[in-house]
Amino acid sequence: MGTPRIETNLQFASMRQIHAAIEHLERGDFECAIALADEAEGTLAGADEVHFLQILKGISRFHEVGAAAERTDGLNDRMHWLKHARLILHGPRIEKAIITNVEVTATIRKAIARFRAVYAEVKTPQMLSFENGAGSGSATGNE
Repeated sequence: MGTPRIETNLQFASMRQIHAAIEHLERGDFECAIALADEAEGTLAGADEVHFLQILKGISRFHEVGAAAERTDGLNDRMHWLKHARLILHGPRIEKAIITNVEVTATIRKAIARFRAVYAEVKTPQMLSFENGAGSGSATGNE
């Protein structure tokens, strides 16, 4: 039968990561959701940066994007902790952290904005639903 494999590209890979991040948020798997959304955004980083910044400004009206940006322990700290169990290179290992649905939602919104900047013609039902408020993370009850 052979080894299962797929042929993919950046568009499908980042799209699938965003879709999976949305599903993980809905289940309350915040660590998985934030990591997948960050990876999707990172895959697309640098592509059409000006357009991305315009889209990001447009979505910053959402409470969770502004709230996450104002936190002193910002999203980058959370991602660094998820990847390395530390906040700084060679810093102390940190065993516990708190991740809120606000941070996860903001990270997913940023990933969708980056995706839209690169693939403006692609609009998936999952991303549209999330952008229109279904992805507030309120189902988990965590703020």
